[in-house]
Order: sequence, then C-alpha cells, then structure tokens
Amino acid sequence: MGYFQGEQPTKKIELTDKAYWVEIFTELRWGQSKQFFRATKDGEVDMVASADAYLLALIKDWNLTEVDDQKAPIDADHINNLSQDDALLILTVAGINTEAAEKAKKN
Repeated sequence: MGYFQGEQPTKKIELTDKAYWVEIFTELRWGQSKQFFRATKDGEVDMVASADAYLLALIKDWNLTEVDDQKAPIDADHINNLSQDDALLILTVAGINTEAAEKAKKN
C-alpha cells in the first residue's frame, strides 16, 4: 500500500434547508491548504481571506442551485453568498474553531 492513496475522504453535510447539501473534504492536501496563509502588508495573516480560501478548498461538490435551478458553480462569489449559518455549519463540521473565527470577523 502506497503513501498516496488516491481519493481524499469526504463527508456530505445537510444544510439548514434540508433540501440542500454540501460535500466537503474531511482532510486537505498541502496544495489545497497552503493558499490560506495570505499575509497583509505588515506580515500578519489575513484571517478573512484565509477563511474564504479554506471554505472554498473544503467544498468538493454541492447541489446548490441558481434562480434558474441550474447547479451553481463552486467559486468565491457563491461561497460569499452562503448564509452565515450554513458557512459556519460547514466550518464546524470540518473542525474549525468557529468561536475564534467569529471573534476574528468582528475585529
């Protein structure tokens, strides 16, 4: 059995509207996670950009749709239009510390 096992494990999450779901990776690869470390001009980590990149990298698939009932693309614009409850649900299931995320968002 080799080190590189192929498919990443995933988990399907029902959103607050039970008709919709999001499939997330339960573990990320280095290539997916290194994009989270975005520094500001003063060398600090940009928590908002990092959280957005993390959420985008976590999502493998979903059944979320546009107004015309076509499947919405998984991109930054649609991630930003998730309800706060659903975004926090995804992050919580993925294991992020949502209390710290909320605190960073308020600052």
